[in-house]
Amino acid sequence: MNPIRTRYLDVGGVRVYCRYSDGDGPAVVLLPGGMLDTSTLTWRYTLDALPPRWRVFAPDLPGYGRSAKPDVSYSTAYYVDFLAAFLDALGLRRAHLCGSSMTGAVVLGLALRAPERAASVVLSGAYGMQPRVPLHPLVYLLAHVPGLPVLTRAVLRGGPRVMRLALRFAVPDPRAIGSDLVRDACEGVAHDGQLRAFARWMRSEILPTRVRTDLTPRLPAL
Repeated sequence: MNPIRTRYLDVGGVRVYCRYSDGDGPAVVLLPGGMLDTSTLTWRYTLDALPPRWRVFAPDLPGYGRSAKPDVSYSTAYYVDFLAAFLDALGLRRAHLCGSSMTGAVVLGLALRAPERAASVVLSGAYGMQPRVPLHPLVYLLAHVPGLPVLTRAVLRGGPRVMRLALRFAVPDPRAIGSDLVRDACEGVAHDGQLRAFARWMRSEILPTRVRTDLTPRLPAL
């Protein structure tokens, strides 16, 4: 296993924090999801488990974690453009692209737009593959409640016990909620602006009767 290093990159004028490992083999990009996610929360153990010869890059998305938080829409289209620019900043013509939840649609979007840049696509609980989300009317209402990100952040900053309880609504198996997961989630909510970025993405994507990005009809093109 290569040691995990950190660096900042300029990606289209946005300062982006990235965890990475050196190697001379295939390049792998691990994109985190939304809400509380950062480069560690979803991919902590994957970074350690990949073969040492692989070059692995796990950024904090713009708007999240230690990366800059520009005043933009944070739409799926914005993040597809970001992913292309991120590969350019690393000097990568193509890579294995891995997306979790929100960024499933991001890696799919880039693979459909520029297939030569995707050596493969790996998805985990991917958004962008259904016309509606579960409990769609409720999610739409929550996405448009003024001040909800501020309230949510205030609640989740109640400490590890509160975060552990909150994670039980998101993690199917409570036994998977270890101290590493709680600590990483607490780190995500500690960053100013992170939940606001996710709220903007939600308002962009969750429309009254459907989602904005449903790539299912285009999947045969892969």
